[in-house]
Amino acid sequence: MAAKKEVRMVAVGDVQVEKITKQDIVQWGRKDAGKVKDLLWQTKLNEAEVEAAKHVGNMWGAQRFAETLLVIYIIEESDACREKAQRAINQCAELCAGIRSACEPAGIIMSWFGAETKDWPMREVVRVHAVAAEAFCRLAQAFVELKNKSFVSGAYHCRQAFGLYEEALAGLNGSKRCKQDLVLRDSVCFGIGFGRLVASLIPEKFRWFAELLGFHGDREVGMKTLQSVYEAEGLSSVEAGILVAAITFFLEEDTEEALRISLSLLNKWPDSVLLLNFRATLEKHRGHVREAAELLERSVQIASPYPQLAINLGYALSDVYWMTLRFEEAIPLQRTFFNKSNRPNFKAFCGWKLGLALYVTDEARHPETIRQISDIYRRVVTEHVDERESYDRFARRKCQAFLDNPTLSDLDVILLPINWLVELKQFDLALSRLGRAQHLMEKGTPSADQRALYDYLFGAAEVGKENWETGCLHLRRAARAPVEDETWIPPYANLHLLLAALKQQDLASARAHLLAAQTTPSLFDFDGKQRVLTKNAEQKLIKLEKGHPDPSP
Repeated sequence: MAAKKEVRMVAVGDVQVEKITKQDIVQWGRKDAGKVKDLLWQTKLNEAEVEAAKHVGNMWGAQRFAETLLVIYIIEESDACREKAQRAINQCAELCAGIRSACEPAGIIMSWFGAETKDWPMREVVRVHAVAAEAFCRLAQAFVELKNKSFVSGAYHCRQAFGLYEEALAGLNGSKRCKQDLVLRDSVCFGIGFGRLVASLIPEKFRWFAELLGFHGDREVGMKTLQSVYEAEGLSSVEAGILVAAITFFLEEDTEEALRISLSLLNKWPDSVLLLNFRATLEKHRGHVREAAELLERSVQIASPYPQLAINLGYALSDVYWMTLRFEEAIPLQRTFFNKSNRPNFKAFCGWKLGLALYVTDEARHPETIRQISDIYRRVVTEHVDERESYDRFARRKCQAFLDNPTLSDLDVILLPINWLVELKQFDLALSRLGRAQHLMEKGTPSADQRALYDYLFGAAEVGKENWETGCLHLRRAARAPVEDETWIPPYANLHLLLAALKQQDLASARAHLLAAQTTPSLFDFDGKQRVLTKNAEQKLIKLEKGHPDPSP
């Protein structure tokens, strides 16, 4: 007589896998997990960790515990926090693998030897839950690897995660019980939507390789799936809402919809520093700097029990202060970030801004101030050489120039911060400051780079105010300027000319400026941002050209 297959008993909490009921999944996967998520979104991180630790005996609790420690690691960025998060992720993945094994049917070969599949009503539901939870663990592992610049390992775990989410989706659609499980639907649909969306954002020249590895992007499918998760108001609703709002705002330029989603989330979670910071980012990019500053000030206050979180949010707040010439308020926040943040990135750019703020606020140029600035800049060029962002390249170049000649011209002191006034759409304030710069230029002999920077900033501000003729005249000068050090100015001038032509529906000019923006040197300060904005503008131009078959005058 053939022996029956012994199904390995895997305990989930105090219940064996075979005895898990629909009510258990609702309790563990929605109610208990919901308490943890509530605490996370209320920025009560310590309480969330304690609550999550109570439920690590079951798969859903283990996932929330791993998620909580991952969030804490993202905030603290310390080796100790990374190790704790890594341990929790591994334990959750092992638990999920064990549950999957217990739920898998006997294979054909094993059946030949007399093994039989022991079935029970919730077997497939629990199995698909285990697949989805394991997918989350792989995604969390990928994030840890990518954060530590282990890109090959990170991509491998991403591929594993998205493959598991696809497997979970097949299970979800293949079982009536699975379809009715709202906890499972929330988890799987978020993973699928996130995967499709992320893959769709891979640059086109790398997309063929990504597809070869199994990453299949589709922004429309990703957005629709995430929108459904957001509207269902499950455990992943907030994450889905943020992703939908971000893409809607930055890529689809539907400002009202993005603001509606972010406000809806913030009304539900008014003490979430993540949501406050996200809303501040939206406000900043649409030129509402006062609102952005107020939101960030509140987030810093809420984050005060968590030093690293408060320091990093303080740096975001200092950006708004510094970019709007509120240097005295920016200095202490920048100094704290530069000296005390565990975050490995943005130190070079922060150091340059801190030094410039100290220089501007000390009109007497005391020797002690110059010494402080030199010390900061020396640290930038020696300790932060590995930072690869183009903002950091710009910062190190400026810091080295100051160390070589520890002074700044009055014209540079006025012009340099105006670039960020224009970025924040503070066009009137920018033009006011440019009036002072023009007076200095008339009195002195500005360099070619200074003239080009003035023309670029004046043109960008005027175009921002839709004074097209004056703005484009100055931008064309900047695009043709014989710059020496500030090689980023011509490509950005062409980018602004391209955007101005698109707004005026001048498609022939837009195509010409697009070509000029694309045929710039491959490496210059702020190159990554220029490429992204140029690519977005190209997509707009293609859409307009499809609606205008003959764009010539």
